[in-house]
Amino acid sequence: MTCVDKSVPTGPVAGPAPLHALHAQSRVRGNANIISAQVYVACRAPDFPAISHVPEPFRVDILVHRAVGLSEFYEKIETGQWSKSVMPGGVRAQPTCPTCNGPIDSLRYGRIIKGSRLASLQHHLAAGLSQQLADTDTQLALVREGLEAAISSCIRACISSQPPSSSQAGRVMRNTPGKLDSVLSKEPDRPTAPELIENTSRFHSFSDKDAKAWKNAISGLIAPYRAARELTRIQDPLIQPYRGALTQLSREEAGRLRVLFSQQAPGGQTLEQYASQVARTLVGQFPPRATHRFTVEAFWVTREILILLGKATSSALGRMRGSDNSDSTIITSWEQFAEFLLLRGAKDSEKAHEIAAKSESWNKAIKSQVLTLQAYYELALHKSRVAANRGLLSDPKARNELEDLCLQSVKNIREQQVNVQQEYLKKWGSLQGSGRRDWIQENFIRPSNIILKYWETLRQSTGERVRLNSEMEGHELAILASCLDESRRARAASVDHFCQCGNGHTYTFTECNLIDGRNTCPECGTWVEDTSRQQRVVMLAHVAPMLS
Repeated sequence: MTCVDKSVPTGPVAGPAPLHALHAQSRVRGNANIISAQVYVACRAPDFPAISHVPEPFRVDILVHRAVGLSEFYEKIETGQWSKSVMPGGVRAQPTCPTCNGPIDSLRYGRIIKGSRLASLQHHLAAGLSQQLADTDTQLALVREGLEAAISSCIRACISSQPPSSSQAGRVMRNTPGKLDSVLSKEPDRPTAPELIENTSRFHSFSDKDAKAWKNAISGLIAPYRAARELTRIQDPLIQPYRGALTQLSREEAGRLRVLFSQQAPGGQTLEQYASQVARTLVGQFPPRATHRFTVEAFWVTREILILLGKATSSALGRMRGSDNSDSTIITSWEQFAEFLLLRGAKDSEKAHEIAAKSESWNKAIKSQVLTLQAYYELALHKSRVAANRGLLSDPKARNELEDLCLQSVKNIREQQVNVQQEYLKKWGSLQGSGRRDWIQENFIRPSNIILKYWETLRQSTGERVRLNSEMEGHELAILASCLDESRRARAASVDHFCQCGNGHTYTFTECNLIDGRNTCPECGTWVEDTSRQQRVVMLAHVAPMLS
């Protein structure tokens, strides 16, 4: 049984419209008198004649106020009329007929209905992407167990075999640099192309025989890597219309504000910042950010695979160099390949941080920074081992360069610890509380202190061969990888109850962080405890007709 609106409102009110017509919907503003809108609903049941219900507006308002409150969508002026639009605190359920409980599609509640329907789209998109990454997690878990042994065996066999002919090596070396750079520049905003990882004869100057052995050794990892990378290609169809409406409204508001203010807008903001804030309210919906969340997590997966491969390759090489039957030329090619893998892992971490920051996923941005710091340490450790194994650290100049790198890295991390903590707490102002400080300590200061310790250890090792005393302990690696484990657990849980916070981020209730006794969005940290139950009602309202 459904209720549809057949009324003609007596005043301009915000109403539901096609999902792509965001700009048209956003223009309803100013002196809207939605109290005067007549609510008329016609309820139709398949086995009965049409039955019409005509509830008075205040009766529906009472139900709406119990579930939502129009004050979350409009400001009330002195005459008792709902007027200027405001952004709600979260997604709210569509109002229902007080007689038959059927959903009401009325201009009077247009902003509530629009938000509910768009949230449903974000819910389904998030559920689908989460399931795809969960399948990738399963594949990765199955193959990572014996990965290091397989790579070690592969590299040992390749290094112990006869080197390639000079003609083949020269041909490969001539073609490698240009091809590698060309593929890397083709899609700079996506994870490293898988062919650069598995096709080592074409891109990394390996012989065909060695390239085939490597491809077989890592074959199990390429499928989950490709799956995670392909997920970053998925685009939310709502993003472009939303951005278009937001850009146009921001431009219009900025022009209007320049007439009222000279340089600064209220609250010490720039005119552009204030105009963007007003424009977001006028658009009247939360930013569509479901794809952003899972794009970041997909970059985390590709980064994890690259770091696994790079570290396993570096460890195998450390055991091989110096053996009687090893060829130094072949070892050098493998060392350069391990460096490439670790560097690309660091680049994927940086890209994840960039996407998270742009989508205002402050928590994920901070966790991505930790992953970036760790990746660059692993890269430096590998390069230091290579230099030590080649005897280069006996040169005072080389030792000084490595020591300078360690000192600069320590300085940069300490500066980040101060800046990241200040910026994070500044976002919350008087709402920061002790819980916010505890969160930033646990998720950034503590893991970055681990990385700091190992940079210091690496610096102290510059006068000797860099050994495993610079390798991170298992429990410390677990702390650094905790964000990866948390995201995997969330994806492995039920994916049919995604909610949306006031900043547009999708999340499940079990992911919420408890800060100062209240649930917060795992993506950005905003309060969500009062909206999750309401959004479950929203999703049930959309699922019920399909079930019937």
